[in-house]
Amino acid sequence: MPKSGTKRWMAAAAAVVAISGLGVLVPESAYAATPVCASWSITQGDNVYEWHTPTSGSGNQNRACSLKQGNTGWGVVVLQEALRACFGQNISADGQFGPLTKNALRNAQSQINSRYGAGIAVDGEYGPQTASWWWDAKYYRTGGVVYGGFSVCAVHLGSL
Repeated sequence: MPKSGTKRWMAAAAAVVAISGLGVLVPESAYAATPVCASWSITQGDNVYEWHTPTSGSGNQNRACSLKQGNTGWGVVVLQEALRACFGQNISADGQFGPLTKNALRNAQSQINSRYGAGIAVDGEYGPQTASWWWDAKYYRTGGVVYGGFSVCAVHLGSL
């Protein structure tokens, strides 16, 4: 049993921690520390085809980014196009990450786990774990025009 002086010291230390906010020094989740996939990047296949990938910035090839319900923009469009082309999900590529996109992404995550034993979370959020196993949709380019979302896809198979 601690002595009374020890009890007072422990109580004082607890008070300092509570008042100063030191008691809430909990690391942020991996998702919160990951940049949003605000854009997309192109990976050239050959002179005719290219692959589109959600990335944190236009053309920066940083696939270690995240998307979740409520996000909007080009990163979401590219994600939705891959969900349609590579995973057979019947959603529109409108750039709005809503409940339909979240459900479609859960389905895709389940498919990836089933096909590859990836063990990724089936949470409907696109983060580094999902991105490392993600399939990019193939696009056909002719005369400066890009036609998108073919059912030919490139899978990253567990590497970022």
